[in-house]
Amino acid sequence: MGWRFRRSIGGKYFRLNLGKHGVTGVTFGGRGMPHVTMGRTGTRVGASIPGTGMSYTHRINP
Repeated sequence: MGWRFRRSIGGKYFRLNLGKHGVTGVTFGGRGMPHVTMGRTGTRVGASIPGTGMSYTHRINP
């Protein structure tokens, strides 16, 4: 099993997701709100309930 590195930096409604090989994606949306993530593996939309660990994610393109 290899080493993994993940880091997320940004503000209240925008995050830059970083990995071992640079920028892996961009997320628009705040905590507890619907959000959109665009990255190397496609575009996903989702929402979560802060403090509960519950979330929903759906991939919108292959």
